Amino acid sequence: MQKSLILVILSVFLFTSCGFKNPLSKTSNVAYIDCPKTLILAPASKIYKNDTTIILDKNYSINCYFFKNNANEVILEFNYSLELLANKLNQQSIDVDFLVFVTNKEEDQKIYNQNFDIKINLELNASEKEEEGKFISNYTNEIRLNKEIYETGVKLFIGIN
Repeated sequence: MQKSLILVILSVFLFTSCGFKNPLSKTSNVAYIDCPKTLILAPASKIYKNDTTIILDKNYSINCYFFKNNANEVILEFNYSLELLANKLNQQSIDVDFLVFVTNKEEDQKIYNQNFDIKINLELNASEKEEEGKFISNYTNEIRLNKEIYETGVKLFIGIN
């Protein structure tokens, strides 16, 4: 009995002293960081297409983070909603571009820009249709920036076209 107990204790000691990764470890591979100042471009906050008004909702959110195993790249994730006010539905979908511009802190140098093509399906579920002629669609897009550029200080501008 004593030999079994000693053998179990030695086995546990050997297992824990080796470099085995704990599968129950709660360490995260993601590090969240503060997001830069972000503004909606006023002329690009509302557009009109085919008898439909499309509005970029001001209640957007941005998550900024990087993966610890790839610490030289920062990911900026945009979560936003588009509100559609349709006078009459002539079509089943509308194409919209979600625009992201990144500048330096002084706003005198454009560092990065990207357009995301969005196809809004107007044949929506009842949960996405608030009232007759009014639709809300939620989207998520992300951009990746070099961490050195991000740390020098950037400003973000978003809009739709």
